[in-house]
Amino acid sequence: MVFNKLKLKFVQRKKFEYFRVKLLKPKNQCDYINANWLNGFSRENEFIATQGPIPATIPHFWQMVVENNVKIIVMVTKLQESEKHGGSTSMAYFSYDNIDT
Repeated sequence: MVFNKLKLKFVQRKKFEYFRVKLLKPKNQCDYINANWLNGFSRENEFIATQGPIPATIPHFWQMVVENNVKIIVMVTKLQESEKHGGSTSMAYFSYDNIDT
């Protein structure tokens, strides 16, 4: 769990091993990413839910996207939350060019 704690934005939120998305090609023998599988309407493990990455986990985020052939990414939060909501920050893991809002 040493590697895992370094990859968590919020340490108190732990993932269940059964639902955990695992990196297929682990870096430094660690397959951990802070992401879970969600069942869809038509099949199990149809969606992935994760937090916005921190600087150290942006490569892992994109590795997960490529390894799992993710076609759509939906971000349901702002890059910077207000202090009222904890003031947390998500790293911009995408280019600002060609963004539809």
